[in-house]
Amino acid sequence: MGVDRGFDERFSSLTSIFQPIVDSRTGLVVAHEALTRWPAFPDTSPEQIFDIARTMGMVDELDRRCIESAVTTAAQSTPADHAPRTLFVNIEAEAMSSENSSASVRRLSQLLRAGGSQVRPVAEFPERSLLTDPARLLRSADRLRRDGVTIALDDVGADPDSLVLLPLLAPEVIKLDRSLLDDDLPGDKLATLLAALAYSSRFEVTLIAEGIETERQKDKALAWGADYGQGFHLGRPGPLDASPTSSFPVQPRPPVTRPLTDILDDRATDTTSISLLTSISDHLLDFAMTTTETLTIVVAFREPELCSADMARKLQRLARRHPYVKALDAPRALFTATDGVRHADLVQPSERIGAIAVIGQRFYCALVAAPLDPDAPASPSNEWRYFFSTDPAQVCDSARTLIVHSSSPTRPGPDLTSGRP
Repeated sequence: MGVDRGFDERFSSLTSIFQPIVDSRTGLVVAHEALTRWPAFPDTSPEQIFDIARTMGMVDELDRRCIESAVTTAAQSTPADHAPRTLFVNIEAEAMSSENSSASVRRLSQLLRAGGSQVRPVAEFPERSLLTDPARLLRSADRLRRDGVTIALDDVGADPDSLVLLPLLAPEVIKLDRSLLDDDLPGDKLATLLAALAYSSRFEVTLIAEGIETERQKDKALAWGADYGQGFHLGRPGPLDASPTSSFPVQPRPPVTRPLTDILDDRATDTTSISLLTSISDHLLDFAMTTTETLTIVVAFREPELCSADMARKLQRLARRHPYVKALDAPRALFTATDGVRHADLVQPSERIGAIAVIGQRFYCALVAAPLDPDAPASPSNEWRYFFSTDPAQVCDSARTLIVHSSSPTRPGPDLTSGRP
């Protein structure tokens, strides 16, 4: 690859270029994606550059320089009397998963907003980052949204398992993987595409089709509902000029700001026994065991003893069928490092609730409950207040709030790497 020991000294010799994102119906440019190139390594791909930086422990520094260069260049090319330029900036997954992620996200937000009124930043995460550490990722996305940064998810459709976590990140923008525009879509790819389209329609997500290289692909993307496109047919990467861009009508969603108990206090109007609630939970988990639909499953235990050894084994079996099964406030001794269940604790133990949320492409269900008297000794005769919902927005809100208020995993998720286009 022609990379030597002077590689780290030449990190600073990077160049930002920009590929237009186009309204496919009008042909007008509405945004740009920032890309990075290294003149010192003309034959080395950006993915290889980042892989080498990762082995040298310099990926954070390299990521910072890429973002800084992109935002500064975009701001300088946008005249003060023009509308702000919408800029998509790739974010490395490591920036969201380090132990000091709060400080990292603050620095990231400052970098993204360094263009001031000249740049509207969109943080673009790779799809595979969803399964690495959702709790940190969701908290990081919320922090960016509070600072006015829009969230986009890149390469959607490349990993079908990641689709189950789409409703939790709730990106404002989805960029469809270029493989979804192929004429000969295999059955699994078609199912993934239709699931992504159904999600975007249900939750009002803006779609961008990537990799458009022909007029046919542009027309096909429009037929699928992707009003915006990116690819060589619509515009090649290059330097920015001072030409104004059209409006890209996407704003950040509200972040999760409420405490855990609010998801119960807002909706619980009925009471029943814990035995009935346990029965309903068992029904939901039995459904998850038999369905062919890929699911996200989040279970929170109000009392650790409510998670029996049988329940732990059931969750372990489910983790072999579904890509994301999370157990909150369950006894750690019941789980192992290789059983696939993501064990974590709620970060507000005084506000613990019992909950189960099951999310698929078509199936949404949540049961949330807490004892009427939280100080009473645990007993099967105790009355619990609860709510049960199959409303997609309520179910996703419940699951997302649980995950945002949980600790990061006690063991790492899949060993996923990320690259930069």
